[in-house]
Amino acid sequence: MSITLQTPRVRMKTVCTSPEAAELLPAYIVDQLDDAEAETVQNHLNDCPRCKNYYLTMIEARAEAQEPAPIPETQEQTTFLSSAAKPVQPPSTPVRRKGKASGSPS
Repeated sequence: MSITLQTPRVRMKTVCTSPEAAELLPAYIVDQLDDAEAETVQNHLNDCPRCKNYYLTMIEARAEAQEPAPIPETQEQTTFLSSAAKPVQPPSTPVRRKGKASGSPS
């Protein structure tokens, strides 16, 4: 599964200390780096406040995107669900069916 992450347009006064490591951030966020590249990015995040902020923002956005949105109940759904929960009572008198009586010769 491939996930494309867009870089948020955030103006910050700090300058990235390693553009090469910053380019690896989207792949790092979705766990697509080998161990050496992941370590490079981890070290970079410790030194670069700009990339650390970007990383935290993207992790939060990714977590929100993975949570299913609640489905609001409509009046029709509530009515249907409440009526479906009630047990059905059998008729008080036996129902007679039209047709041949049982035991009649065919």
